[in-house]
Amino acid sequence: MPVVATLKEILALCWRERATALKFGLVPIAINLGLLFVFTEPGEPSPQTIFINWLIGLVSILAFAPFCVAWYRMILFGKSEVARRFTFKFGLPELKFFGWSVAISILIALVSGIVLFIGGGIVVAFSAINPILGVIAGFGMVLIGLVTILMVLSRWSIALAMVAAGHPAGLQNAWDISKPYGWGMAWIQLIIFALLAVVATIPLAGYLPDLISAAQTKADPPDNAANALELTSTFVGALALWLTTTMFALVYRRIIGGGSVSFGSQAPIDDATRTQEMDAVLAFLKKFFAENSKATIPEFRAAIDRFGTSFPTPSDVSITDANVGGVPGKWIIAPGVREDRVVLYLHGGGFRVGSSISHGRQAADISREAGTKLLLIDYALAPEHPFPAAIDDCVAAYRGLLENGVKPEHIALAGDSAGGSLVISTLLKAREQNLARPACGVCMSPWVNLACDGETYETKKAEDPLGTYESLFAAAQSYLAGANPKDPLASPYLGDLTGLPPLLIQVGTREVLLDDSRRLASAARAVGVDVTLEEWPGMIHNWQMMAGMLSDGQRANARIGEFMRTNWSN
Repeated sequence: MPVVATLKEILALCWRERATALKFGLVPIAINLGLLFVFTEPGEPSPQTIFINWLIGLVSILAFAPFCVAWYRMILFGKSEVARRFTFKFGLPELKFFGWSVAISILIALVSGIVLFIGGGIVVAFSAINPILGVIAGFGMVLIGLVTILMVLSRWSIALAMVAAGHPAGLQNAWDISKPYGWGMAWIQLIIFALLAVVATIPLAGYLPDLISAAQTKADPPDNAANALELTSTFVGALALWLTTTMFALVYRRIIGGGSVSFGSQAPIDDATRTQEMDAVLAFLKKFFAENSKATIPEFRAAIDRFGTSFPTPSDVSITDANVGGVPGKWIIAPGVREDRVVLYLHGGGFRVGSSISHGRQAADISREAGTKLLLIDYALAPEHPFPAAIDDCVAAYRGLLENGVKPEHIALAGDSAGGSLVISTLLKAREQNLARPACGVCMSPWVNLACDGETYETKKAEDPLGTYESLFAAAQSYLAGANPKDPLASPYLGDLTGLPPLLIQVGTREVLLDDSRRLASAARAVGVDVTLEEWPGMIHNWQMMAGMLSDGQRANARIGEFMRTNWSN
């Protein structure tokens, strides 16, 4: 993006965040003034000095805080996501979170103080042996102490941000996830501070004698020197805030999986890490469903959209409105991909919820891994539009791609859950209408049996946090609106699958829908379809959608991309 355009966007975001900056930016000013009065001698500083300090601090905060907030959000979410993010609210849950966060921060400060006290004793001991050793020990202790404190505070800050955002919900898990980045962040901050300290001496060079003399005599420095010091420290502080904020935002985005990372080359993860990640996901899901247990269908649709955007779409991914074959949706295009090939993505959600918003991150991951652009459609949802309205929309979008000149061998269909069922139903309906078959199909945790009579609906019910027989049966009844659940388009594993393109089916071993995937794979193989069935150990329903928290989600998406690239026709 050109520099001018980037600056314009940041300025627009700054203006949008002005209310948040004003509300929270005044807090450090109040704290600063309180400390100023508590820790200065009676009569000092003068009212004029207090006013100048307050004015400079206020202008600095109000001018710079919006920039930092906007910059942070743009790095995390990109311009397409910022408009959809909710402004931070401050209620009882946030107050409690703030309270125990402060308590642990105070504990960290106390431990740091004790360590510094012990370090001071060590320095004194070395000085008694040899002054030079004392200087070396002092420098070493200061360096080690600063880096250690910065490492702890960096990891603590990242962990708090992750818990506050709800992924993962456990502080211990968040703290562990931040481990690989702690020392690196500490050293970067130390280098930033050191360089800025050198930069600060340049405008203060002419005032240093007056400032040093005033410090030695415990007198007030001349006004011009004091003002130069105040202005320089404000500028340098703002610059340090910008640089460190940028670093924290980038690290946070990297940890939650929102960066431009290729997952195909990742090494297998160990069982302990897999368990730790899954525990965090389960806590996240438990919190989400507890908060939305009484939601109506419209409310739950909005909640699912918020759920999806908890895993931000990378800011380098292009998202634009689409209308193909009369069906609305979004074009999702990762950078550097081929645009002569298309993934038609059919989102899940029990045929009743889900959208191009909720599945934006999932679509972006697949676009990147498949190396091509992706069309994520908003097909008609039940109960307003019952069976087979969703299938009709999916076929219309597929036909629209063909009519727009995309070759069928350059199209892949993909979908999760109900969307995985729609992949097969769309292939069957398209064949019925004599449309050319696409290159391949990908079904993630497909729900292809709306009679809900598979064995694993019972045997896996204690392991699956997302699907139960009761919830799935209710969703099926809402979608079918009286239609026969054994209709081959409603439960497509019962259809004639002859001649379908190569299929990749991914399912977790903890899913109640495990049996659905096995039945689909068995029925397809029986008529000669090239089928790859992957049963991922320990994974839950739609784990690919949570690639921001699960390494196996990233790996699964990489496998999907590899499968599509293998099946594209040259």
